[in-house]
Amino acid sequence: MRQISKTVAAAVIGFSLVSAPLIALSQEKFSGKPAAAEPAGQKDALQNIKFTTKSKFILMPVFDKTGSSTQYGSAGGSTSTTNEFATEVLNDAVRQAGATTISWFKVNAAMNKKFGQTGLNRADLTNDSFIPDLVAVAKTMKVKYIIRPAILNISSTSSTETSVNPAGFIPVFGMFAGSTKTKTQKNATVTIKVDIISVAQDDIIGTARFEGAVRQQKETGPFGGYSFDTSAYSGGGMTADAKAAMFDAIDKAVDFIASKVN
Repeated sequence: MRQISKTVAAAVIGFSLVSAPLIALSQEKFSGKPAAAEPAGQKDALQNIKFTTKSKFILMPVFDKTGSSTQYGSAGGSTSTTNEFATEVLNDAVRQAGATTISWFKVNAAMNKKFGQTGLNRADLTNDSFIPDLVAVAKTMKVKYIIRPAILNISSTSSTETSVNPAGFIPVFGMFAGSTKTKTQKNATVTIKVDIISVAQDDIIGTARFEGAVRQQKETGPFGGYSFDTSAYSGGGMTADAKAAMFDAIDKAVDFIASKVN
């Protein structure tokens, strides 16, 4: 009798040890909550970008160097067009990571004052030709670094391919649905170049290029299909996929900037 009790007890203990992970898995599956916390090392590294330096930055608007340009005559010279969407996203990403940036409207006001531009004659001095003057203004603002970002490439492509298999008919409610498959592929890439200018050294101390990419595919058959949606980024002068790729490239650029100045 004692031997039987020991055998039963051992079986119960063994069942408990084996069933514990199964119970945890079931809790995760049906409750929608993980049974255990995810190790910190498995989290996306980009979520942990942090500027530890207390130095001040001037973040220039993002130049669009994909080929087009526009003229500003009131201050002399010309300037490349800027990508306002990329400028806003980059500025927000840098500030969210803890960097102290001087607002560009303050910087541009100081630049206009330096050139004697007032009232309606004020110009947007976003121009490589004015960088030496920008460095001089940065010194008066006790800024240590100037970040010069530029977009080198924005591309977006889409293709659709439809294939029909005449022999592959599927019975549906007494009728037959043709075995037709439609495949849509969408690709977008953005290349951003970042220069880090040291105000003290009056020169570029770091430069790198970063590519962001979105590659998605949608397959539709007789009973529907699946897709990856980027419609949340739609609007403006860029496609939704290009904007999503822009976020990807900017994340990499901010990581690079933090690694150089911290």
